Amino acid sequence: KSIEVGYMVFLNKRRTGYGKAILLEASRIAKKYLKCKEIRATTFEENIASCKAFENVGFIKTKSENGLVTYVRKL
Repeated sequence: KSIEVGYMVFLNKRRTGYGKAILLEASRIAKKYLKCKEIRATTFEENIASCKAFENVGFIKTKSENGLVTYVRKL
């Protein structure tokens, strides 16, 4: 079982660690309450901050196509 996560951080709150916190909490909830084995996410390749946030919490880039990058994190 897997889920896909999406998130947004307001402009005035960026570069504060909220993206990382959101991804970690989403992963925790997916594993503990939803019994998921993996969590997926897609972002624009040009969104470097989001790509780094995914990678910093253990997501692995699995696909890059048409300007979109797909990440997967095993739980």
